Amino acid sequence: MKPIYLKLIAVLCSVFLVLGCIEIEEQVSIKNNGSGKYSAVIKMPQMKQMMELARSMEEEKGGSSTENPMGEMQTKFDEQKQKMEKIPGITNFSTVFDTANFVITVKFDFANVAALNKCLNAFKTEESEEGEEVKKEDKVIYTYANKVFNIKASSSFADYDSIAADDTMALEMMKDMKYTGSYKFESQIKSHTNKSYVLGKDKKSLTVSATVADLVRKKIKLEDKITLQ
Repeated sequence: MKPIYLKLIAVLCSVFLVLGCIEIEEQVSIKNNGSGKYSAVIKMPQMKQMMELARSMEEEKGGSSTENPMGEMQTKFDEQKQKMEKIPGITNFSTVFDTANFVITVKFDFANVAALNKCLNAFKTEESEEGEEVKKEDKVIYTYANKVFNIKASSSFADYDSIAADDTMALEMMKDMKYTGSYKFESQIKSHTNKSYVLGKDKKSLTVSATVADLVRKKIKLEDKITLQ
């Protein structure tokens, strides 16, 4: 079984054999009291070109216009939105689907890190072979206490746990699939343990960039312990 959102993204790209075109940009902004904002942007720029090519081929053959495959994803995310809005501490949850440019944006505010974890884990719903939804066990993605923010695991939008490190075919397809994670804080950063992250000039932000293949192979890790001033 694979997470539904990952399965849908894979379907979208495998149809056109351009899985490597996906870019995931994730951002978490944290205030000193533990509240903050979360956003994830999923970009599939080459999909637009492939869809235009598919439509052109269909028209030349006299067939009907090719259906935009993002419709299924939008339906799934709309279903998820109803669940997210019921989570205590989660507000202003929104999803924006740019069907013309194949860009998906997910945003929400969280009252505390526990709510953030709960919301991200809610994306972990999987689909069985029979098409039924199966909820995975929640995991601790972030912790925050006493001016220390820990990134303990990958979030849903960078969840590569279901991909085997020796799955050569999958990794080859994902070699250009990019992930960028950004963390912004109200206070300056005193120290952090993962040197894969780049410290911002204002010392209030950290950014990491990697291919999904490198994350699977553990060449780049996302875990970090961030101590604030």
